[in-house]
Amino acid sequence: MGRMGQIGPMEIPSGLGRILMNLQMVVRRMGWIFAFLSVLPTGLVEAGGFQVTDSGDPVHWDTHGGKIFYRVDQGPLGPFSNAEAVEQVRMAFRIWQSVPTSTVSFQHDGFLGDDVSDENAHEHLQIPADDINPVVLDTDGLIIDLLQGVGARYTYLGITQSYVETGGRIIGADIIINGMNCASGEQGKQALLATIVHEVGHFLGLSHSQLNHSFWNDGDTENDRYLPTMFPIRSDDDSSLADLNPDDIFSLSWLYPADSFWSSMGGIAGTVIRRSGYPVQGASVMARKMDDPYMTAISCVSDFLIGGTGEFEIYGLPYGLYKVEVEPINPLFHGSAAVGPFAENPYSESFVDPILPECYNGPRESSDPATDDPKDFEAVQVELGETTEVEIIANEGQVGVGGWAIHQP
Repeated sequence: MGRMGQIGPMEIPSGLGRILMNLQMVVRRMGWIFAFLSVLPTGLVEAGGFQVTDSGDPVHWDTHGGKIFYRVDQGPLGPFSNAEAVEQVRMAFRIWQSVPTSTVSFQHDGFLGDDVSDENAHEHLQIPADDINPVVLDTDGLIIDLLQGVGARYTYLGITQSYVETGGRIIGADIIINGMNCASGEQGKQALLATIVHEVGHFLGLSHSQLNHSFWNDGDTENDRYLPTMFPIRSDDDSSLADLNPDDIFSLSWLYPADSFWSSMGGIAGTVIRRSGYPVQGASVMARKMDDPYMTAISCVSDFLIGGTGEFEIYGLPYGLYKVEVEPINPLFHGSAAVGPFAENPYSESFVDPILPECYNGPRESSDPATDDPKDFEAVQVELGETTEVEIIANEGQVGVGGWAIHQP
């Protein structure tokens, strides 16, 4: 995906596709993902933590072959020299590699043959399975314009493009960082690092999370540390988002798990259903540790593998008591800022008859908000190496939905 600044009410054409941008806000990161079946592209969707193909396959690298290689552009990046920019890139990859419950490993494989510009970008980008995986330092934003349309450099801070085979295996990826929007100095360097870390997350197959979205753009820079790195919207202070939160670590470890991920942590899994028994597709489910509810918190989107079941899985939880919550996807988070596979546009499943926010309350679960107090909760005990199953019956308004077509591959 890619990081963005202010978006105006304009349509942005693209040589790689076309997307209508209608968000009147500051958006952190957006971009493009392409799946290759034979030669033709097909869609990928955001799964709320993970990207999946339109058939529900998680998007991932095959890490059994060892390290994932990448090469970096030779040029500068806005106010930063090549050496400074490359160090930020290498640091971003090291941040993801340092997660102990994941098997991901990278290798900086040197430099691209050129200082990449809009004049020669075609020689380096959109080349699947070349084992190069370029990180392009677009110092003046003209490559962003080339890919996204004239004027896009004033909006986008970065783009990630992935190339995916049937079954979800990534065979190549490009990262383009826009130097025109980089602020100078140490604060600018830290914000740049946060952007690159986010882009590397997309490079790995991660998508967006709306966890703790109430802290977004609230004027308080202190609570931004509770926003996950993969949060889709730029907040008051992005610098803290270079540090991975448990929500980011869960998504990475679920895709590339070390043995310790399953044995040293616990999990909560289950389903979210309507009063009719129909599955809820595209709601955010969160598990919050009772004694650390904002940082030790992990989220997942219901039916994230598009199975038509309303299923969710949250692993990587330390031992303890948890409050489980469910809420609708913020309607701002659609399109390239999507959270979950059912938020492609404002009319997608996440935004049609959305559920009401509530807590899981065990035997007192029902679909009637008049009798099922949304703040009432039943604490869930998490044991290490075990998964606790719960079923959430979503609260609905006075008129429930009796049935509708369930989205399946």
